[in-house]
Amino acid sequence: MATAKPDTRIRDLTVAQAGQIYFRDYWYPAYCPLWPDDIALFVFDSAVQHGAKKAVQLLQEAIGFTGKDVDGIAGQKTRAAVAGADPDWLLNRLFVRRSRYYADIIKATPSQGKYLNGWFNRLDNLTDACREIAGFRYSVAGS
Repeated sequence: MATAKPDTRIRDLTVAQAGQIYFRDYWYPAYCPLWPDDIALFVFDSAVQHGAKKAVQLLQEAIGFTGKDVDGIAGQKTRAAVAGADPDWLLNRLFVRRSRYYADIIKATPSQGKYLNGWFNRLDNLTDACREIAGFRYSVAGS
């Protein structure tokens, strides 16, 4: 789960302060600068919702890592696997893996099921945004 910020009053944050928190606590710890833009957005959103380590673990599982290789650290093996993966395939795998993670949460704590529709709405919107970024990547490459 994401780290709570008990000393932070959300309503008092400026946009710049919020941005600093997102970069410091989620973007960089989830290694987002290493990934293609659409994958980075997906991993970043996962970090915000589940924590940076879990976001990288979900990425590693989406690539096909198992066991000790799912460590939440973007080492050489993870970076090479992401770099060698087709971004569309990887985005689809991330969507499936995160959906299954939601199911795991509900299986462990059935009362969390009340959030499922909201989680899927978030995931649908995120996937649309990632595909829009991917489309931009393809349109620039095709120019």
